[in-house]
Amino acid sequence: MGDIIGFDPSDEVVTLRDIPVPLASDVGRAFISDAARNAEGLLNDGQISGKYGFSIKAWRQLVKTHKALIQAVRSEHERRVRSGLAAQESQPSCLPKRHKSSARSYATKMHRRDIGSRQHANCERRPATAPSARLVPTTGS
Repeated sequence: MGDIIGFDPSDEVVTLRDIPVPLASDVGRAFISDAARNAEGLLNDGQISGKYGFSIKAWRQLVKTHKALIQAVRSEHERRVRSGLAAQESQPSCLPKRHKSSARSYATKMHRRDIGSRQHANCERRPATAPSARLVPTTGS
């Protein structure tokens, strides 16, 4: 999990599944990390309450009233944002994962195709010269 920046647990305890757990313990830090994911929208209230044995109502009450937990979750959220972990976890997981070499070759093929279509498009979009500009001025009478 890593150290939570700016948080001094000072023996603060939260009850998970009827067992008092210090916030500074491994389980307490995992709980804080999951609560930070909940605040970021990566886990919903139902997932948190199911994992740690709360009712949704008890979970919402806990995050509103437990000052040490609120401070710990804010600190953990800041750490996750600064380290880039929050952005990394929030990337859509529904996108297909390709092997790097196939993705690179696919991108190269698309780039080549795109370049070819741009060359033809530029020729087609070139404005036609006005008919009056094509006329050669004559001198004389």
